[in-house]
Amino acid sequence: MKTFLFELISSEKIIYSGLISEVLIPTKLGLVGIRSGHADMVCQTVAGKIVVNNNEKEFEVGEGFLEVTLAKTTVLILL
Repeated sequence: MKTFLFELISSEKIIYSGLISEVLIPTKLGLVGIRSGHADMVCQTVAGKIVVNNNEKEFEVGEGFLEVTLAKTTVLILL
């Protein structure tokens, strides 16, 4: 499976940055699954659990923003 760069960032630090194959992110649109090649998008995230690579890593997060581009996927968490 192809990988892509995923970054989870708070206002204080980079919580996670690395190559992954998929991520599930809670958003106002519902649970969004991102894989390599996903269409560009920007949306608001909600409090919940971000799941990386089929439960390999999990992060409890608050509200924030999601940006998906061909180069990377970034979640900015507001504190």
